Amino acid sequence: MKKYLSKGNIICGIITFLLIMLTTMLFEQASLTIPLIQAAVKAQSDKVMQENDGRIVLVSGRFSADGYSAWDDTFEVRVDAPILRRNVDVYQWVKDTEKSRSDDDVEYYKMEWSDAKPISFRDNPTSKPYQGKMFYSEAMFGEYKLSPDLVSKLEPHGSWIPVKGLSEGTAEKYGMVLENDIYFIYNDIEGEYLDVGDTRIYIYALDISDLEDITVLARQEGNMLTMHMVKDDVYPLGNIYGGIKSAEEISGEEEDDFVYAKWTAVIFTAIFALITALITWSNAGRVRRRR
Repeated sequence: MKKYLSKGNIICGIITFLLIMLTTMLFEQASLTIPLIQAAVKAQSDKVMQENDGRIVLVSGRFSADGYSAWDDTFEVRVDAPILRRNVDVYQWVKDTEKSRSDDDVEYYKMEWSDAKPISFRDNPTSKPYQGKMFYSEAMFGEYKLSPDLVSKLEPHGSWIPVKGLSEGTAEKYGMVLENDIYFIYNDIEGEYLDVGDTRIYIYALDISDLEDITVLARQEGNMLTMHMVKDDVYPLGNIYGGIKSAEEISGEEEDDFVYAKWTAVIFTAIFALITALITWSNAGRVRRRR
C-alpha cells in the first residue's frame, strides 16, 4: 500500500480527516447549543431577576455607551469606549514567498512592515518591543455587569476610530512620533529613513455611539452576564445582538449559521476525499505501468 502513497496523498488525507473532525464538532455544537437558546429565559436590563441565577437568559434593553473606560497601562491611554485595540508592526526582513516559490533552490527575503514575530535573519530584532493587545472596559448593561468576554462581542456592532490622545510626556518617554494617525518609533531619531527594527503602533477605540437596543444571550451569575461553556468548556455560548430579539429569532439565526458552516465543511470534506482517491488511483496506475 505504501507504494501508492505520495506527499500530496498524505496531505489531502490529513486535511480530509481534519474536515471530518470539524464537521462532527459542528453537528455536536448545534445539537447542544440550539436547545439552550430556545429555552433561554427572557429578562429586561433594568432589573436583575435573582431567580434566574445560573440560568441562560436573554436580556434586552436600551444600550448606553456612557460609562465605558478602557485603559492601556503601557502607553497610559484611556478612552471612553468598551474596547481599546493596540496593533504593533515591526519593519523587518520577511521571506518573499512569491519569488521563493518560483525558484525552489533559492530563498528570497525582503524588508516590510509586519505584525508577525521577527524571524531569525540578518539584523532582525529577536522579538517585537511591544505586543498587539485588546483592552476591555468594565461595562454595565442596565443593572447587569458584562464580563470581558461578552464585552468583546460588541466589536461587530461598532467601528474602529484612531486614538491620538497620547500625552506629550508619554510620546516623549517612548520616542513616539505621530504621523497619519500612526505612532512611529524610529531607530533613526530624525525618522528620515526606515531601518530594520523600526516600530509603528496603531491605537484604536471602538465607537458604539450608534448602537441602541440590544439583546444579550448569556449565563446569569448574580448580576453578572457571562459566557456559558457547554460540554467541559468546549463550546462557548453567549453573544450580543442588535435590536430586541426573541429566543426563536436568535435560535433561527444561529441554526442558519450552523447549517451553512456544516454544509461548507461537508462539501470541502467530499472534495478533498475525492482528490485523495484520485491521487491514490493515479499513483497505482504509475506503479502498474512500471511493471
